[in-house]
Amino acid sequence: KFKENYRRLIRLIQRVSPDCSFIFITNNDSYRYIRRGMTYNYNTPTVQKAMFELGEEYGAAVWDVYDIMGAKKDCVLKWRDAGLCRPDKLHFTQEGYILLGDMLYNAIIDDYNSRITE
Repeated sequence: KFKENYRRLIRLIQRVSPDCSFIFITNNDSYRYIRRGMTYNYNTPTVQKAMFELGEEYGAAVWDVYDIMGAKKDCVLKWRDAGLCRPDKLHFTQEGYILLGDMLYNAIIDDYNSRITE
């Protein structure tokens, strides 16, 4: 269901911009809301895998935020303790989003530079 929802979104985008390229960004390690608070999101590795499968299916790049964070249960706690994630253990702080944006930019530039020097 998750992948089919993304496929629907991709088809909508491709109708408007058929020549566009995609960079899929995986989910981050996180907690999720439940009735009485927050609980660890055990779907994280499954969603990460689905994003890589979609990347393969559409010939898209994948930037793996879950791996960058540490790729294990509760690595979000280290990000929170470093001031990069909010106390809800779901959303990043401004500093966290800036760091991720800088890292994504650098990954794109590094990949581009490696391709033009080949």
